[in-house]
Amino acid sequence: GKEYLGTFVLGAITSAAILAPTLVTTGTALDNAKKKFEISYGKNIEDEVSKEHHKAAVTGDTFGDALKDVAGPGVEILMKLVGITALLILSLLT
Repeated sequence: GKEYLGTFVLGAITSAAILAPTLVTTGTALDNAKKKFEISYGKNIEDEVSKEHHKAAVTGDTFGDALKDVAGPGVEILMKLVGITALLILSLLT
């Protein structure tokens, strides 16, 4: 009924409102970590530990770009679609 639909929409919007900024912030942090690493060490990374850290930073940047550019905005779009769909279903219930 209407009460269940309202509860579902409230839960979905609350979850998405928390998840979307978290994904964008995490992706930005991973992207900035690689930039900071490259600024700190420069392009001449000579010792083996720094090379491994740089590889980890590049992997984090690769994952962070997807979070920042795709996942975060995608969750925001999903939040809007849930709301619109709920309005359409509500018109059928009344």
